[in-house]
Amino acid sequence: MIGNTCQGCGATLGKPPWVYEANFAGGCPIYNCAIGQKGYSHCGLCPELPCSMFSHLKDPNMSDEAFHQSLAERIARLKGTRKC
Repeated sequence: MIGNTCQGCGATLGKPPWVYEANFAGGCPIYNCAIGQKGYSHCGLCPELPCSMFSHLKDPNMSDEAFHQSLAERIARLKGTRKC
């Protein structure tokens, strides 16, 4: 989960609140890559997960410790999900 208010990329169409704080006015780069460029329904279907973008892009409101803790959980959840 990205932050405590993440509803998933599908619910926010790749524009969770933190993307604006991080100056990603065009939306989440991970969402844009997986859904917009590669045509997956969510990034968990991408065989490159976790890519460097996924591993380094974080909600600026999260501590480094919280981010690293959530990274493995998000990857496992995404890889085990057919719908996001």
